[in-house]
Amino acid sequence: MRQLIYEWWEDLEDGIPVWQKILANRDKREAERIIRERIQKTKYVKSILYFEATWDNEKRALTIQTSIDTEFGQTEISEVI
Repeated sequence: MRQLIYEWWEDLEDGIPVWQKILANRDKREAERIIRERIQKTKYVKSILYFEATWDNEKRALTIQTSIDTEFGQTEISEVI
């Protein structure tokens, strides 16, 4: 999940615009939309079962906790950006 946009040489448009749109704007709703959309477009992901985003202004960090259903079963992701 930590792949930043413009970071992967095989597809410079793939990834999440962490610096450009999430941390720069600090708009929690927009960050949630961007991250949910990226998860849903990931190959083999069938659905998002649970999604929670928590913004910490003091630490300037966004914590994402999600549970997804994939073609290989369910998995959980917890990430701080």
